[in-house]
Amino acid sequence: MKIFRYIFAIFQALVTLAFGVFLATLFYFQAQSPINIILPTLILGIAIYFSVSVFYVISKRGIITAMTGDNATYDLDLLEPIPGDGVLKLTPKKLEELFNNEELTFRNNTTISIWGDWEGRKLNSKHIINSISFDGNTKILNIEFDENYKLAITEPRLILTSISYIKIANAKSVVWQTPTKFNSLNKYVYKHTGKEIITQSNTNWQAHNYDIGIGMNAVYLQA
Repeated sequence: MKIFRYIFAIFQALVTLAFGVFLATLFYFQAQSPINIILPTLILGIAIYFSVSVFYVISKRGIITAMTGDNATYDLDLLEPIPGDGVLKLTPKKLEELFNNEELTFRNNTTISIWGDWEGRKLNSKHIINSISFDGNTKILNIEFDENYKLAITEPRLILTSISYIKIANAKSVVWQTPTKFNSLNKYVYKHTGKEIITQSNTNWQAHNYDIGIGMNAVYLQA
């Protein structure tokens, strides 16, 4: 799947670049000097920029998420699940209750995605959920995994669960905590400002713009 994603990313980048070359060539032969030099040069520069961007976005996020990640809405998540489809729409407290009562159908062996960011920092490793708790005062949903990995989700909204995923469509912020060999925690903070996702950490990690999409799920746990 990863090889296919890279092949498709290269193909889409080349298509973008080829379109730019076509336009540049057209203006080179049709326009008068010096426009026939300036305009094709500008078009080629823009085409190169967008082709590189297309490659990085698709190779990082995948084909479907690259096409929808920055422009998605939560309208479909607002729809009530169809009875019998295996999908539950829950409040944070109900999610806690079902987990504690061992009534979740979700297969508990999951990878983690935070606004589309899923590579590195053990996000794409498999984790077992040890506990789920929601603090009604702070409005923080805490999900603790094995080996002391933790998620803290502030003001989680639109929680959907099935046998293969737990999806939190939106949140005010998400904190991913990973253990170190010095018995401390590395923290990776994602904050939804309403216009963008800003990140910070107590490490030297910095998110790349291609890694995160504001229209993507705040948290996506996939079995």
